[in-house]
Amino acid sequence: LMLPETFNAIYGNTNNPFDLSRTPGGSSGGEGALVAACGSPLGLGTDVGGSIRIPAVFNGICGFKPTNDRLSYKGISVPRLNNESGQREVKSSPGPLGRCVADLETMMQAMCCEGVYAADLTLPPLPWDRGAYEAAAAAPKLRFGYYVHDGWFAPSPACERAVLETVEALRAAGHEVVPFEPTELAGGVQTFLAIVAADGNFRGFVDGIEGEELHPTYSFLQAVACIPGWLRPIIAFVQRRLLGQPRLAKLVLAGGGKTAHEYWQTIAMRDRLKKAFLARYEKAGLDALLCPGLGVPPFSHGKSVKLNQACSYTFVYNNFNLPAGTVPVTTVKPSEQYYRDDANPDSITSTAIKDSASTAGLPVGVQVVGLPWREERCLGAMKIVEGALRAAGHVPPTPPSA
Repeated sequence: LMLPETFNAIYGNTNNPFDLSRTPGGSSGGEGALVAACGSPLGLGTDVGGSIRIPAVFNGICGFKPTNDRLSYKGISVPRLNNESGQREVKSSPGPLGRCVADLETMMQAMCCEGVYAADLTLPPLPWDRGAYEAAAAAPKLRFGYYVHDGWFAPSPACERAVLETVEALRAAGHEVVPFEPTELAGGVQTFLAIVAADGNFRGFVDGIEGEELHPTYSFLQAVACIPGWLRPIIAFVQRRLLGQPRLAKLVLAGGGKTAHEYWQTIAMRDRLKKAFLARYEKAGLDALLCPGLGVPPFSHGKSVKLNQACSYTFVYNNFNLPAGTVPVTTVKPSEQYYRDDANPDSITSTAIKDSASTAGLPVGVQVVGLPWREERCLGAMKIVEGALRAAGHVPPTPPSA
């Protein structure tokens, strides 16, 4: 549950229906694979860093992460000791997966109802406003912002093309689309990583397995988490100044345990970044924001340990607590089976370069981001994106087995 992949020691790997050698994403990867392969009409996942949107993108379907506390958490387990977690700054959000945006809206309508509010008194009573969704979905002209690079992980050629083709389709459908500078997003990713690692030494996960052996795939992350605090600045200096690996240096500094004061400072920094981001979003007059669904196509089994940073495109919107969903766009072309990021010559980039081989035909999609508590408008904008893509001749990808 800590990586964008789906596996365990009992059942082994869950496979991507487009290519069995690749992952369907995670942690809700089983739902994503089943929906994509027509084994289930709808799915329900939870998303703390992209665990709904990553499986949706990797399996060529739609997924939606609402604002935290829009949907009930009753009955949802927590991978921590005694099924309890005190980490509240980046909360996991339940949400739907489906083959189209209408499926997601049906699920949201069902889960935002009086019966749910009567059963869970902790929820704000905010019933689904279908009129607001329909108004946004039928709007003759919306204003979208877009970016293709978040400043942390360079997108693969196919992931970048998915955004640009969506921009073209929206403009052809009569909508306004303008560039948006992702100024705060790299900082948003770093503070996300710092917040979720603040307990130090992988403590929450080790406690949560209650004496069982940690799955070997997590050994690298645990080793990074257990680097002593005094050693981190030294390692970061070597990586940044001597090895020319600034991203890894930032990861080492972000990934350590923190005192309460350091934790509060990290949260304050995150809140400043979020405030600045939302101010620019509002000043630009946007109805929604477009970006890559992920930085790379579905990766090979076991590669999520290094390539989890490709999920920076989803991490940041958990950290900023904004509603966000994904829409499938296209598949990787044979000419796009490569990766390049000259600004980050590190082990993450080298893994992405090697894993880009044999990715032709794998699905890629875009992410649509809205404003807090405006799930209806965000899903309506996703419906607009879906309709514009289909009008432009884009057919949602279907796995060979479906």
